[in-house]
Amino acid sequence: MDKRTKDLIAVGATVAVNCQPCLQKMVEVARAGGADEQDILTAITVGRMVKNGATEKMDGFVSDMFKDYRECMSTAQSPCGCG
Repeated sequence: MDKRTKDLIAVGATVAVNCQPCLQKMVEVARAGGADEQDILTAITVGRMVKNGATEKMDGFVSDMFKDYRECMSTAQSPCGCG
């Protein structure tokens, strides 16, 4: 795999893990390595899709494990402290 592709994967990964300083740095690295704005925006979009998919899956997993999870999350002063 070439360095440009690796840099774009890193851009997407930084979005998926919510690391703002990492994203700033990896966008600089990707640009320096020849990635254009469309390539970078595509990598960001893919990273967001991965992050959103993982979040949805985890929410479903937690809901299956703990049936009261959604009620707990919607309560401002929940007894479990998550609200």
